Amino acid sequence: MSYQGEQLTEGKTIRWARRYDLGVEAMYFGRGDRYRQRVLDLAEVKTGDNVLDMGCGPGRLVLAACARVGQSGEAYGIDPSAEMLALARHKAARAGLPARFVQGVAESLPFDDGYFDVVTSSLVIHHLPGYDVKRKAFSEMRRVLKDGGRVLVVDFTVPESGLLRPIARLIAVHMDATNIDDYPGFMESAGFAPSDMGEAGFKVFRYVRGLAGKP
Repeated sequence: MSYQGEQLTEGKTIRWARRYDLGVEAMYFGRGDRYRQRVLDLAEVKTGDNVLDMGCGPGRLVLAACARVGQSGEAYGIDPSAEMLALARHKAARAGLPARFVQGVAESLPFDDGYFDVVTSSLVIHHLPGYDVKRKAFSEMRRVLKDGGRVLVVDFTVPESGLLRPIARLIAVHMDATNIDDYPGFMESAGFAPSDMGEAGFKVFRYVRGLAGKP
């Protein structure tokens, strides 16, 4: 496995790692661990898999994946923020887990072709500006996946009704140019088999899932 050094991203880079980490966990209402296990279940992560979490932030999903894949697998996280990666590495060292964190960007993943069995991305794609950069990100996910590998993308959605709708609409204001209903088209254009969609543990989170077809 080889990868390049720091790259600039066209999307949003979050620097305030500790505040972000605490804020996101608060958003899960104490169910963050359950949510992460749900993501790994949907992605069918198993012992021996090589897993990449794209836009890993402070690394909580990578650490959960690392524990699941065991010594025969590998769990990588990639993020453009040095502050996020420093916090993620601190957590991995404290937990005694061999998770690996690399600084890089979604639209140009610094990994070899066909290295991973699974790629996940949780609440990240909406940070990427416009259709072109999002398409690049999905193409890069396909490139680094083995044929038959799995991709799982989770992002915000706005429910049609209910108490969560006003909150979700506030969150959706900063979702640049697209919403999750556009993601299956991006996946198919990038070479993934037809995907399915569903709820990812919370009503305001939906997932899109696909399989990497042969080029």
